[in-house]
Amino acid sequence: MEPTGEQEHRDRTGPGPRDELLVLLGLTGFAVTEPLLSVFGRSPSVFNYHDVGGAGLVAYAVGVASVPPLALWLATRLVGLGHRPAGRVVHLVAVAGLAGLAALQVAKWQLGVGRGVVLAAVAVSTGIAVALAYTRWTMVSSWLKLTAVLPALSAALFLFASETGDLLRPAATSRVATPNEGALPSVVFLLLDEFPTKSLVDESGNVDPVRFPNLAAFAREATWYRLYTTVSGLTEVAIPVVLTGKEPTFQAAVHANFPDNLFSLLAPTHRLRVFESPTELCAMPECDFRGSGTTGRARWSELFGLTASVLRQRTSLSGDRAERFDDFEERFAPSPAAGAPERQPPRGFGEAMRTAQALARPLRLAEFSATFDAAEGATLYFLHLLLPHIPFRFYEDGQPYDVPVSPPSRFLFSGNNTDGGEWVATLSEQRHLLQAEYTDRLIGDVIARLKASGLWNDALVIITADHGVSFEPGTGRRQLRAASFDATAYTPLFVKEPGQAAGRIDEANLMSYDLLPTTADILGIEIPWPVAGRSARDPALAERRQEKIYWTGRGQRITVPDGAERFPRATDRWIGAVAEQDDRLRGLHDALGLHPFLGRAPEEFALRSGGRVTVAQLARLERPVPGEPAPGIVVGNVESGPVDGTIVVAIDGEIVTGSPLFAFRGVDHTFAAMLPKEALSEQNAVRVLLARDDGLSEFAVAAD
Repeated sequence: MEPTGEQEHRDRTGPGPRDELLVLLGLTGFAVTEPLLSVFGRSPSVFNYHDVGGAGLVAYAVGVASVPPLALWLATRLVGLGHRPAGRVVHLVAVAGLAGLAALQVAKWQLGVGRGVVLAAVAVSTGIAVALAYTRWTMVSSWLKLTAVLPALSAALFLFASETGDLLRPAATSRVATPNEGALPSVVFLLLDEFPTKSLVDESGNVDPVRFPNLAAFAREATWYRLYTTVSGLTEVAIPVVLTGKEPTFQAAVHANFPDNLFSLLAPTHRLRVFESPTELCAMPECDFRGSGTTGRARWSELFGLTASVLRQRTSLSGDRAERFDDFEERFAPSPAAGAPERQPPRGFGEAMRTAQALARPLRLAEFSATFDAAEGATLYFLHLLLPHIPFRFYEDGQPYDVPVSPPSRFLFSGNNTDGGEWVATLSEQRHLLQAEYTDRLIGDVIARLKASGLWNDALVIITADHGVSFEPGTGRRQLRAASFDATAYTPLFVKEPGQAAGRIDEANLMSYDLLPTTADILGIEIPWPVAGRSARDPALAERRQEKIYWTGRGQRITVPDGAERFPRATDRWIGAVAEQDDRLRGLHDALGLHPFLGRAPEEFALRSGGRVTVAQLARLERPVPGEPAPGIVVGNVESGPVDGTIVVAIDGEIVTGSPLFAFRGVDHTFAAMLPKEALSEQNAVRVLLARDDGLSEFAVAAD
């Protein structure tokens, strides 16, 4: 076929500026805009968490749709102004790169290709083929220009047809209850996150008074509904059930979808001091506090940092696949000892602690407690505290620690802590328990503030959690399995009624949709909408069968028979209860039989020369950065030498911790040992040895 005049002119000069912009718009639509807005369109909690809504949500969609292609186009034009052939080369490279990234994502996310070499081959070959076709055939370039509508179409779907778009919809009118005559008590509602009853109990089945002294003390004055279970392991599903009394609907957790909830129920009778995150069920003018931060201002830098992280995840050559995310974390005030300005860590898939400062108290918890005032009259004080939810980063007394981030240690602070075998499960559960103990300390602060404010005796105080978490290998952190039901479904529920001073245990078969009817019953308020649950005071509740109802993440309703007989036990945990003044890491050390070595110098044993190990963040272990959390875990690999024993780690001549050797994600002979919180000083000598029956073999230590 003979080239046309238009084709000959295009071959000599390249496409014009307008054509280049249209092509880049179309290709960025395939490679960037549609993938990102598709992911974020399923995650309205991200925008609630970052205080972005309304016009900000529209600005975000417009920015994702327009900034990448405009930036590439301007780069092309700037180069072309100085040297037109160079500008054309830059344009072709952009075309090839975008086409390759689009093809890579299709192969990885739609076709399930998991091998990096294959993904790289798909990306490179597709990019080259599209660039060549674009330069040779007018039909291809014309088609690419037509796809310029894709970013605008993706943005429109994001705003008007996605779950996140529900944030823009006006809420339906909520039905208002008619309260009984007379003044109603205030309500203090503390909703914890990812806290299973299994972590709370000691070996007798009661609240562990050593790990959780404040919750144990609260239980002595409140009613503990010991058989209470959640109906979902997803925050955005579980919280609407708690607050509406209805069965899950799997809609975005925003007020537009759930106008009938605890907040609208109490709005006519109570002031609303509501600290939500990452849901948005209190979007009414009566809600005095709604932001997840301390200012209520949108946190754009964090949101765009997360957006970049998601794009990197989608276009990486790794086989990890995680499109939806709800792993948010509290913002903390700097430790007074650190003397450094607040610097929040970047958020994303397992990047939460890369630049963490020394941390102290959750900012929202301080604001929440500061609102307590008995003289203010009937008030609902509500806080969804994102603890002891991952990432795990606190010892039991609140001292923060850092975690290595280089592979293969990334699993230690990501959510994928159930796919590394028994030791990863054990270590993860230990870290969870430490953070849960820290959460108990914060609960103690809240209780002390309630007493100081005069609310303690007369308010209705509720402490519960949205869902649990499992540490059984291969079960999924929040997936319903026979081996993990006790950890994923059973969650604490303590209710202290106004004037109550004597604690009791109630073994009614309660589930999370029963909590709102129970709350309304105690307050004497009739719920003006149909609910699935019943009040714990309802005599008819005794007729409920001893079975549990649970909805999976896919929306499947499952009936679990004999739920009351599945009460979680401490003896089923990897880490058991602790005695008074006991070492919190004793469970880890018991599992390895390390006590003959702990506290002793390596020279007390027969020493042999081993091989070589690499240790992640070795420099930070040897010399922690002043004002920042010291590493709390030693992670590494045995590169050479013996592997038939248990790793022990000595700091400054004293053995303080250890780990088995295990394989993780294709990396053999990995070790991960948690350090006692006082193990490191300003300068440290780190030694790694292998303990065997005939003595210790010492490795040469190198940085990873």
